[in-house]
Amino acid sequence: MSRDMMINRSLVASGDTKPWTSRGRLVLATVFMTLAVFAFTTSTSAAAEPARSAQADGLLKKMSDFMSGLKSFSVDTTNTMEYIDTNGQKLDFGANGKASVMRPDRLVAHRVDLNQDDSVYYDGKTVTVYAKQQNFYATAPVPANLDDALDFMRDLIQIDLPGADLLYSDIYKGMTWNETSSSYVGKESIGGKSVDHLAFRTPEIDFQIWIQDGDQPLPMRYLITSKWVTGAPQYGVEMSHWVVNPKLDPKIFEFKAPAGATKIDFLTSQGAKP
Repeated sequence: MSRDMMINRSLVASGDTKPWTSRGRLVLATVFMTLAVFAFTTSTSAAAEPARSAQADGLLKKMSDFMSGLKSFSVDTTNTMEYIDTNGQKLDFGANGKASVMRPDRLVAHRVDLNQDDSVYYDGKTVTVYAKQQNFYATAPVPANLDDALDFMRDLIQIDLPGADLLYSDIYKGMTWNETSSSYVGKESIGGKSVDHLAFRTPEIDFQIWIQDGDQPLPMRYLITSKWVTGAPQYGVEMSHWVVNPKLDPKIFEFKAPAGATKIDFLTSQGAKP
């Protein structure tokens, strides 16, 4: 899930997480919701002025530069979502996924749990979302580069991929444009790999990111807290099995409708047509 989508996550706050309407139109705000884990607390006094850590900002920029230099990559994801029920109790849900990117204009992502098996295909011209269990799919034309396509998917047709902020060509700019403070938390371990734990604050959300140490500064975990939504729900994605610059077959980004699949329409924001 992206930072922008977290700011307006009223759908989750209301408890409406059904991905399909009775009219058979696709509601995608929840199809690829990413997930919540752990809150970050600081020992800084509430009266203290927000501070920016040059070390944290530098490590985030290093990661961003490394990712933007990759021509292609594949990664497995474990997504978590924190849901707050009508009694105020927090419930955690999880899903597994996989994403492959070939710059500048190819993306395929899958998300699987016990209730859904969904995929997104972007081939440089169109985006298609396929729900395997329902055997439904929807397709729309989108811009011919990944950055603009991600904006289009999020803002118009409500597709929000797990860790979408980490798919842009300039991750640093997108994540820090309204940053109010940053901090370097310390060294930790994820999957046996040494990582740097960073924490950031913005007016609307807080986020944390864990970046692999060494000459491949890959993001390993990303957590977002929507602090002004009741209960401050959190969403996160943990990444593993990175493959950098693989030779990907362009055909994996193309959707071929399975036999008997039903084509439906996207339910777009504000009733607009893509």
